[in-house]
Amino acid sequence: MDKVIVTQDFLFEYLTQHNVNMKRLSELMGVSNAIVMFCFRHDLNRHGKPQKFSASNIEKLNNALPQLAQQIRGEVMTFTSEQTYDQDMVPRVNALQRWFKLGGFLQRVLGWSLSKKEAVLCSPAAKSYGNITADHVARINAEILAVSGMLGGIQVAANEDV
Repeated sequence: MDKVIVTQDFLFEYLTQHNVNMKRLSELMGVSNAIVMFCFRHDLNRHGKPQKFSASNIEKLNNALPQLAQQIRGEVMTFTSEQTYDQDMVPRVNALQRWFKLGGFLQRVLGWSLSKKEAVLCSPAAKSYGNITADHVARINAEILAVSGMLGGIQVAANEDV
């Protein structure tokens, strides 16, 4: 299957909208997170010119995207509880912060506020701690599969090449 060619600007917008953690992408590329962010945001370099990914960093980015997609896909969860809620899902959901900015991710995917996220995932004394349902897991899994599918199906070209 051929990959869809996109610009670094398109990729940055997608990653931002889907709350993807850029730090993990930079680690897979083998470059600093600062370089990745400077290039994505087109921050000015010391000569006053907007930064963009070099050809070698575009190659690293394209090599990292399928790896990131595979790792994200590996986070698909199975809800196995006979109960309405499954507190055993708390560590699995919390583990998503390695790939996603969890507060924004859960707000967008589940409609949770930051205080609800804290109560459900971080405060064992809270009444709603561990209130993760099969529907929550299904919606999280759908997002995981959508993001991993997208990242695995694209290739980044220099902006002027698209």
